[in-house]
Amino acid sequence: MPHGWTGPYKNAIANALFITVAAALSARYQRRNPSGTDHSTYLQWALRGWKWFSSPGPDGVALINEASLVNDSPDNKGVNNNTESVWTYNQGVILSGLCELTGLTGDETYAGWAEKIADSFIKNPVHVVPRSGKGPAPVSPPNQSGVINGILHEYNDCDPEDGGPLPKGAEPGIGTTVFKGIFVRNLAQLYLKTQKASYGQFITANAQSAIGHLNSGHQFGCNWAAAVDTADFVRQTAGLDLVNAALLVAKNDQAAR
Repeated sequence: MPHGWTGPYKNAIANALFITVAAALSARYQRRNPSGTDHSTYLQWALRGWKWFSSPGPDGVALINEASLVNDSPDNKGVNNNTESVWTYNQGVILSGLCELTGLTGDETYAGWAEKIADSFIKNPVHVVPRSGKGPAPVSPPNQSGVINGILHEYNDCDPEDGGPLPKGAEPGIGTTVFKGIFVRNLAQLYLKTQKASYGQFITANAQSAIGHLNSGHQFGCNWAAAVDTADFVRQTAGLDLVNAALLVAKNDQAAR
């Protein structure tokens, strides 16, 4: 992440994963040796990564836009011009990294950023850029995943008008069908840290919807608010992430009673 970088496409997810892994390693080293400093190198990498991820130029690329949502990438000049898609997993992975940074530094600003991203996303309506068939698509706002009737959707896994299933043959492929699971897995970690009721309620509602739409083989599809399209391994991975997140919420709520 060199200062003044002006290179080609940079994924938000690659850098969010880097920040989160560095912060997690720092936390684990600190727990193993609380009086030592062997965790500090990992912490500095996580902080350096977050500065690049969150700051405007020249120190970073400000991947978090004005709506507190993470775009998929800056442009090839290192500027986030809010034209790249808003996917669920980009909103999710960074939440765990920010939770770790809060614990490592004692600075609640990081948790505050995590809450801003999560709060914005669980209210964000799905948006699909209209295409006329001629000329380029509008540049803003970009394709955005989010919620329809309170249930999480990827913008390419549903009818954006009502959240219903796509026509046969138009379903998404393998890649994006796992993204929602990544978001709820990390949202559950933020819920455990903040005890914010809206996060637990959101996870539980999504789990109830997805389980209510299982097929006869107890399998998940890509759309958690519609009948199962295809029951492949990535759809089951996302579904299990959702169920495990709901179980964490239930266990936490039971312990709090």
